[in-house]
Amino acid sequence: MNNASQWELLFFQIKMFLKCPVYWRCGGRVVNYSKDFLNMKVKLPFKHKTRGWMGTHFGGSLYAFVDPIPLLLLKYNLGENYILWDTNGAIQYLKATSQDVFAEIKILPETLNQIQEECHRKKKTLLNLNIDIQEKNGDLVAKVGKTIYVRRKLERKKYV
Repeated sequence: MNNASQWELLFFQIKMFLKCPVYWRCGGRVVNYSKDFLNMKVKLPFKHKTRGWMGTHFGGSLYAFVDPIPLLLLKYNLGENYILWDTNGAIQYLKATSQDVFAEIKILPETLNQIQEECHRKKKTLLNLNIDIQEKNGDLVAKVGKTIYVRRKLERKKYV
């Protein structure tokens, strides 16, 4: 994996803040990403704005910090010719924690090829992704499941 440099990461964080301020409000931060945008590691620090009533991570923040990342990776790799929508999302909480948590989201090149082929044949497809949220030591905190609808944009005829 060819990771971004510290400067590239800083500029990406600023760009992410400007394009998606709601992501920053949930507390999520991009820790690293591959230059081909097939892999991204995100972090949810345990702070006052991510703490729930019970003194552990708020469940909504646990879901929100991974929610937009798969769409971002897919949009970057598939380009403007595809429409992407979240159609289903779920989280299974496995352990309460008051530590920083991390998630690594990966899109395999084979998955991109499969999406493109299926969209070419059937115009649309559904992609199911599973994301593990872990503490730094590797203990599993939660599992997120997402279903993403992908459709190739229709080409519009230009009238002269």
